[in-house]
Amino acid sequence: MIVMSIQILSDYNNQTPQMVVNATRMSADQKSAEIYEFVLDLSIKVIDCKHISSVSQKRAVCVKNFATELKGVLFELNHVRINPKVNNELILFRFKKCLQKSGVKISNPPDEILMAICYKPIGELSDVVRFYIDDNNQLVFLSKAVKLSLV
Repeated sequence: MIVMSIQILSDYNNQTPQMVVNATRMSADQKSAEIYEFVLDLSIKVIDCKHISSVSQKRAVCVKNFATELKGVLFELNHVRINPKVNNELILFRFKKCLQKSGVKISNPPDEILMAICYKPIGELSDVVRFYIDDNNQLVFLSKAVKLSLV
């Protein structure tokens, strides 16, 4: 499910490369889709989190203690966004590396001069990507593409 996201990177004058990850909180019943947005820094650590309480009314609530409130919670990646006014090569490279380590294949990356770089900066992903936030506020990606084996 892809949902139009609310801009939480409102300061486009900020010259620090950051990425917004829009994700759906996974639940056992899957009856309600709770949308969250995470702001990542260059080390792919979560530095800010908002719960999108109403997409239609563009309401978002800041999750102040996201590290404790969302510990052990599984999310499904919807999409990512970047600020097109700054050089995002390093953060995109690191994010893609993390995805590839989890077994996700990336195809059709956008050209830097296309508008797609803002709203689809990674490209197309081969699998559904799920993640959780670890104790260091890092995203840990999970993918069904990785097959576990007994060593």
